[in-house]
Amino acid sequence: MTRQNTAGTGTARDGALAGYLVGFREELARCGYGPARTGAHLELFADLCRWTEREGIALPELGDGQVAVFLEDRRRRGHGDLVSPAGVRPLVGYLTRAGAITGQGFAVPEGPARPLLERYRRYLETERGLTAKTVERYVEVGCRLAAALERGGAVDWQRVRARDVTRFLLGNCPPPRGHHAPGIISPLRSFLRFCHLEGVIPLPLDGAVPAAAGRRMSPLPKGVPPGELDRLLASCDRQCARGRRDYAILSLLSRLGLRAGEVAAIVLEDLDWRRGELVVHGKARRDEALPLPAVISSFQDRHVVDLGGHVEDGVVDVTAVAA
Repeated sequence: MTRQNTAGTGTARDGALAGYLVGFREELARCGYGPARTGAHLELFADLCRWTEREGIALPELGDGQVAVFLEDRRRRGHGDLVSPAGVRPLVGYLTRAGAITGQGFAVPEGPARPLLERYRRYLETERGLTAKTVERYVEVGCRLAAALERGGAVDWQRVRARDVTRFLLGNCPPPRGHHAPGIISPLRSFLRFCHLEGVIPLPLDGAVPAAAGRRMSPLPKGVPPGELDRLLASCDRQCARGRRDYAILSLLSRLGLRAGEVAAIVLEDLDWRRGELVVHGKARRDEALPLPAVISSFQDRHVVDLGGHVEDGVVDVTAVAA
C-alpha cells in the first residue's frame, strides 16, 4: 500500500480501503464534523489502512473482533484519541454501508423490503442520530413487520391498513407476553411514520399503534441530597487529571441537569468561555446552548486539564472543571 500525507492527516491514497477515502471525507462533512475532528478521523482511516496491510487482513475479515484488535494495537502504539469502539464507529459504519466490510451487528435479511429497510437504517443513523443498538432494534422491528406483510415474495405497501398493524401487534405481543409491547411500539410507530413520509404507504398508520398500558405510574426522578452531593464532589481528587475529569462530569450532571449521554457527547468546540455558554447535543440531534454555572464562568475560577494523552475521541469530560 502506497501512502501519502495530506494536511498532516497521514491519509492513505492507495490500497483496498483507500478507495473509500473521498466518500468518508464527504460523510464526515455531512455529519457536521469540524476541520480538527475531520483530520483526526482521516488519520484513523490511514492508520487502519496501514494496519490491515501490515497484518495481511482482507476486507471481508474486518469484523468486530478484528476492529477490537486494531484498537488495542493503536492504544499500545501510544495513540490517545479515537481508540474506543465509539470513536471508530463513524468509520466502521461508513465502510459497512459502502459495502467495503461485512455488516456489523444486525444485518437486514434479503427480501423485497430490504432497500426500504436500508434507507430506514440510514435515516435513523444520520437524521435521528440514534445509537447503534437502538438502530438495530428499530430496524429489526421493521424487518418483522415486512416479513408479516410479505405475500408471494412481495409486499404491497399501498394496501397496508390499520388492521394489518393490529394483526402484527397481536401476533408479536400475545398474552401472557404482553409486557413485550412497550419494546415494540416505539420502533413500530417510527417505521410506519418513515414509510408514510417516504410515500411507501398512503396513510399515516403510526396513529394505529396503541399506547402500551403501564403497570404503575412512573415515579419522578429522585434528587441527590445536598450533603451526599457535596461528599461525592469532595471524593474527586482534583490534584490529578482523572479526578478533575470526574469533578467536571459530576458538576455538569448536578448543576445543569444533563443526561449522561449529553455529557458524553460534549466536545471541546462546544465550550464558549467568552459567552459563558455550553452547547448540549440532545436527542434527535437537537443542539441547545445553555449558560455555564456562574461559579465556572470567570477565567479565574476555571481549571483546564492538561490534554496531553487524556482526550478520548475529543470528549470534553477530560478538559474542564469548576473551581
